[in-house]
Amino acid sequence: LARLFLMKYLDKFHKEYPNVGIHVFTDPSRVMRKMLKDGTLDILIAKEELNEDEDLEVQKIGVLHHCFVASDYFAELKNKVISLQDLNEYPILLQKLPSTTRETFDRFCKNNNIEITTKLEIASATLLEDFVKIGLGVGLVTKEFAQKDLDACNLFEVETNPSLPSTNFSLITLKNSF
Repeated sequence: LARLFLMKYLDKFHKEYPNVGIHVFTDPSRVMRKMLKDGTLDILIAKEELNEDEDLEVQKIGVLHHCFVASDYFAELKNKVISLQDLNEYPILLQKLPSTTRETFDRFCKNNNIEITTKLEIASATLLEDFVKIGLGVGLVTKEFAQKDLDACNLFEVETNPSLPSTNFSLITLKNSF
């Protein structure tokens, strides 16, 4: 989210206030929510989770879309819709827990009685995309993060039935802190 959303604001802020220190954390959202509550962070930009803490003020600022992507190693998946169950015939790459994307996907599969067998779990979303590019499998990504590779035709979106859920991302602060 920092790369997708925050960079333009950090650039502007830094130019306007060059002597103000900025600390950017990229820990899991769950960890950063605790940091927000203990005063280590002033603001948090994160994917929303269900059951937000009532001590936190959540202001939606955008939507992220999840999808599977593949490289030309799996060209037979281009321009067709595949059931998530049939996708199990391919090596599936997912982010390791505690990834919000992974948690959202696991919850979606459970609610739809879908079992997915994972070939490889990877901590880094960027590394997962790199593994997909070299043909290690079909990966679950946030579409907005992979958009450059989709536009450059390094990857293509694998259309699924059912379609995957989207996730809101929000500016989160402690209530009554500003």
